[in-house]
Amino acid sequence: MGKVGRPSEYNPDFCGRVIECGKEGMGKCEMAAELGISYNSFERYQTEHPEFMKAVKDALRHSQAWWESQGRKATFGATPGFNATSF
Repeated sequence: MGKVGRPSEYNPDFCGRVIECGKEGMGKCEMAAELGISYNSFERYQTEHPEFMKAVKDALRHSQAWWESQGRKATFGATPGFNATSF
């Protein structure tokens, strides 16, 4: 007896795409939207595809670095009108 339900929309190309999203500072919800998949699918793919889980972890590190860089640069005047409190 075969699997029941819709076939997975998972695409191995998602790995590279999420890393690029992370480099732009995106979080997981925005990454899922960029991939055109639901957040539930995004989460499920991480458990079903180890390579995707690794890519998401790498993407989140890139995202954190992007945000830290933006805040650091803005703190020292790189962003006119920067509001440290709201950041």
